[in-house]
Amino acid sequence: MIGNPTTPAAGQTLTLQATNTADGESAVTTSAPYAVTASTTCAPELDFYVRDWTTNAASHDVGNEPSNGPDWALTSDVWNQYTNTALPLVNDWVPGKYPTNTGSNFAFARISRKTTNSAPAFGRTVRAEFFAAPFGAGPQFGSIGPTTVDLQHDSPNTFVNIPWNPGSLPIVVGNHLCLAVEIDSPSDPVVKTPGQESIAGDVPDAASADRIMRNNNQAQRNLELVSMPKDFPIPPPPPPPGDGGMGGMRHFAVIHNAAIETRDLTLRGIDAVVATFRKGELSRDAVGIDPALAALHAALDARDPGAAAVSHLALLERLDGAQTMVLLAHGNPLDIVQMVRWQHALYTTRPVLTAIPAGAAVAKRADDFLRTAVASKPDGKRYARLIGESMRDFRATTEALRKQGIHLTPELAELEKRAGAGPAALEKAHRAFLLALDDSSGDRYAKKR
Repeated sequence: MIGNPTTPAAGQTLTLQATNTADGESAVTTSAPYAVTASTTCAPELDFYVRDWTTNAASHDVGNEPSNGPDWALTSDVWNQYTNTALPLVNDWVPGKYPTNTGSNFAFARISRKTTNSAPAFGRTVRAEFFAAPFGAGPQFGSIGPTTVDLQHDSPNTFVNIPWNPGSLPIVVGNHLCLAVEIDSPSDPVVKTPGQESIAGDVPDAASADRIMRNNNQAQRNLELVSMPKDFPIPPPPPPPGDGGMGGMRHFAVIHNAAIETRDLTLRGIDAVVATFRKGELSRDAVGIDPALAALHAALDARDPGAAAVSHLALLERLDGAQTMVLLAHGNPLDIVQMVRWQHALYTTRPVLTAIPAGAAVAKRADDFLRTAVASKPDGKRYARLIGESMRDFRATTEALRKQGIHLTPELAELEKRAGAGPAALEKAHRAFLLALDDSSGDRYAKKR
């Protein structure tokens, strides 16, 4: 029996040899192997894809790489909804719903089949993994969960879904987020050609957009996080203006008088909230909280409800961004794999570190971790074990550099202190140690020499 062999072309000879036969013979027989000649070219392996775009049933992504279509990331075959039963198609796609932070969410994808000619005699188990990334410059896609489905050569377009919660993301910044999916199967892996890579741990930016459009196993949908259930608009919203939408982006809110008489509406306590917020780690106003608060006061003094609504939301967005800065300053679990890659790069490329006897062991441990790491789901226990196993070599590195006049003792002490802490605190200490190591083993080291 042959399972999923490499398929020969017409006229090509395929040799077969049997072991463990029915008569109990366990060794390969010494007789000549059987030879089979293909009479026709065998069917191609199964190729599945997720649409990047759909205009209607007659005009949509057909699995080409790149997909080259309109409304990329707006009419793709990955979406959110509030139940686990697929919503009806509209113009051959599912608009879906905006994810909500107050109810149930299900991430959906539709898997299509690109292979259309002669059928292979075997099916495939296709794994679909969903990811989400918050708005910003640099936050990575984090996994929100996988699912699998068995598909055959004649399977119709198939819906898959998983439940998820936006609050499960390590970081949520503002209201915008990106939802993505990638599918993988034995005959149709995610990475097939140079330049393709997994969404896991990737950053939603222009480069990742190009990679997703060039990989028919991946798709992305841009969404807004809402407090109350809300439909995705039909037609989809226009793409943001130039510069990623940052130049002309505006959020508007509604202020409503629920009474039947004219009255003043007062936004109370804003100054006290901001004053409390600005204490400690937020004492430095890096995101413009004070000007936003002043603009809100000016709008209130002018009794301009429209300006007050916009200014109020602008202030809240800045407070949200500042809070996220504080959160990331305490460590980011999604950066675990990036830290190990950085560690591996330092110990394999910097002469001063490769010359240290302990350097090879540190590099190998990092390489072993990266070979099995799942960037989308940082494993805090494996990460802590890696740091613990490397600590003796980190001490040896610090001592070797000390003899050359370079001192990393404070950073090493902090890393040792955080060795038993959670992933975020450990990542922060590891990053500080690597930053000091990078600085002291690079140009600065060369100048000292």
